[in-house]
Amino acid sequence: MQEGKATDIMKIDLDAVLRKRLPRHHRYIPHCVVRWLERTICQDKLNELLQVVAGKQGVEATDSTLKHLCISLEVSGM
Repeated sequence: MQEGKATDIMKIDLDAVLRKRLPRHHRYIPHCVVRWLERTICQDKLNELLQVVAGKQGVEATDSTLKHLCISLEVSGM
């Protein structure tokens, strides 16, 4: 994951994480395996969701997340 300034949007980059954490072994990991892992963790969809909630906190972030995922919530009682 990358995180920069407050105005930057957090982004998940599995290939960059592997490169950073396994610098000597990264070149031996087949590109197709990295792409498979990215699809398995739904990297593109996660990055899209992170973009939707960027700059939001608390209830606003939760509401944006639920709306983006097409989830409706009904609370009754206390």
